[in-house]
Amino acid sequence: MRRIYLIILISLFSFTLIKINRNEAVEFVFCEEKWMFPATVEEVVNVHNLSYKPPGYYYQVNGRGVEVVLDYHYNPGDFDDEYQSKETLYSKELHSYVFRFDERAGVYDSLKNEIEKSYKKKFVLTRGIKDSKFAIEKNFEYNFLTINKALTIGIAVSPQWQNKERKIVVRYMYDLPLGKMGIVMGNYLE
Repeated sequence: MRRIYLIILISLFSFTLIKINRNEAVEFVFCEEKWMFPATVEEVVNVHNLSYKPPGYYYQVNGRGVEVVLDYHYNPGDFDDEYQSKETLYSKELHSYVFRFDERAGVYDSLKNEIEKSYKKKFVLTRGIKDSKFAIEKNFEYNFLTINKALTIGIAVSPQWQNKERKIVVRYMYDLPLGKMGIVMGNYLE
């Protein structure tokens, strides 16, 4: 069993990656908190004391205004009861941590450059086809940085035409196929 240990510091953020083989535990520190894969919603909610909005939105806003949102594997019907308790979806397995930043001059480039420098890898503009029969727009184009077969980091900014407050999203994705990454990267940009 091969294990790789990396310790990387990113100005305000630090990242630690442990045991990066597929289906093994991955721990990292981002926005001054430790996160892990694989994990269930319950495990992360209990460790990080996350807030909840029904029917399935688990989140935290840190002192710097960065919002962290859990994204997990769900089934049709999981959100049918819009008043369900936060414990209802506790058994769901996470596939992503979403870190949302307010879009301001220089933030996107700074995050992208620091992550690239830390991993000594470049984000790659990746084009593909979304793995969804319900997607209106099937093609996608996002910047991805692949750490290994199980962990990929994506970075995106809200579209220019969006009149509301624009967001920058850094998403740590675990064990997702490319077509699924294309779907989830578009979420939480509003």
